[in-house]
Amino acid sequence: IMAEMINNRLYEHSQEADCRYANAGVYFTDMYPSKTKGIFNVAAIAKEDEMSAFEDAFAIVVRACRTGFTQSELDRAIAELQAQYDKRFNERNNTNTSVVAKELINAFKDRTPAMGIEAERDFFNSIVTQIPLQAYNQAISQVITPNNQVLLIQQQKKDGKNLPEKDAALALVNDVLSRQYEAYADETITDPLIETLPAKGSIKEVKEGKFGTTEFLLSNGVKVIVKPTDYKEDEILFQAFKYGGAALYPVSEANNVLLMGNAFQLSDMGNFNQKMINRYLTGKTVGLGYGVGQFSNYFQGNSTVKDLPTLMELIYTAFTNINPNEETYNNFVARIIPQYEAAEKSPEFIFEQHKQNATYGNNPLTQVVTADVIRGADYKRMLQLYKESVANPSDYTFLFTGNVDVETIKPLLEQYISTLPLSAEQPKSFSFTPIENPEGQV
Repeated sequence: IMAEMINNRLYEHSQEADCRYANAGVYFTDMYPSKTKGIFNVAAIAKEDEMSAFEDAFAIVVRACRTGFTQSELDRAIAELQAQYDKRFNERNNTNTSVVAKELINAFKDRTPAMGIEAERDFFNSIVTQIPLQAYNQAISQVITPNNQVLLIQQQKKDGKNLPEKDAALALVNDVLSRQYEAYADETITDPLIETLPAKGSIKEVKEGKFGTTEFLLSNGVKVIVKPTDYKEDEILFQAFKYGGAALYPVSEANNVLLMGNAFQLSDMGNFNQKMINRYLTGKTVGLGYGVGQFSNYFQGNSTVKDLPTLMELIYTAFTNINPNEETYNNFVARIIPQYEAAEKSPEFIFEQHKQNATYGNNPLTQVVTADVIRGADYKRMLQLYKESVANPSDYTFLFTGNVDVETIKPLLEQYISTLPLSAEQPKSFSFTPIENPEGQV
């Protein structure tokens, strides 16, 4: 739970423009290779300079250790872990045998209790949730000490770039440890994602479809297919798709098409930026993404049974209220480009790139994303293309599968899907760009 709270702070700082690490995280584990001692690990991946990245991350960790956590942070961490335990408990009869085998192996090898999810969940709910904030703050205050530290620095070989000197690295650590820190001020989200819900629409037609499906035609012309399954007890999968995809965009839009899903993910949903969305979804197992395939534009999402209304909120907002956030997108670009530049030197990446180009005849619309592709994409143009693609929801077929009850989903369809507005503008036409496999030996 302490690691969860610190990692939340590290992630939120990574969304800031002045953050100098691409990714950072902490975790408690056993000392490698021996398991006789435990360690607390702070890791940071740099955008550019390794020591600057570590300084940012380490300062956040030390601040947490010195000033403690807030009650709202603890509540969110508890809610996140509780949601994970609840999902595992609800799916206990569908647990993969490899998970059970690993638990038994660890019990034999490391003498860790093989409790099973029922006992684990009961222990978490009855014991862990009752531990007060003061206990966590007392424990975390003892984690960082002036001694007993190991500093490991790894970086790529580059001309003109040398590893930091030992004295300089130690001086940075001591500087971070000697600073005075203010207590963390947490921000809670109480506003709804959708400020005002529209009046409900209606279901015009219901009929039985193929393979045990139920098909709905809604008042705004949207077609919805519902297929209940019993493969998993606590999972609902969502997909919405329409004909189109990369083939309907000109080659000149290739970079934008390849990154449209990222542009959607990094934009604001209503008045919520990424930080606020993450906090709003605390304790919920739900997600929604957008992508452009070769011949279709599509959404993919998932939720637990109890979080289906939240998934509906995300779907409604995705079609009606996605807003630009250039700061978040530019920060994403600054974080991700160094990682792509490093990956592009690996044999695996080079092979995949050549394979993709050979398979599709060097078509830019199907190329592997590279640092140059990211640099060449235009965020404003991507958001414009995205909004054009969702202007008429009736172009999409909506599909819900999993443990979904047909009667339960009806009012949700009336509230969130049948109320999606249709654009009065005629969709813009693009020339068809063939995406074909080359013939003969490649």
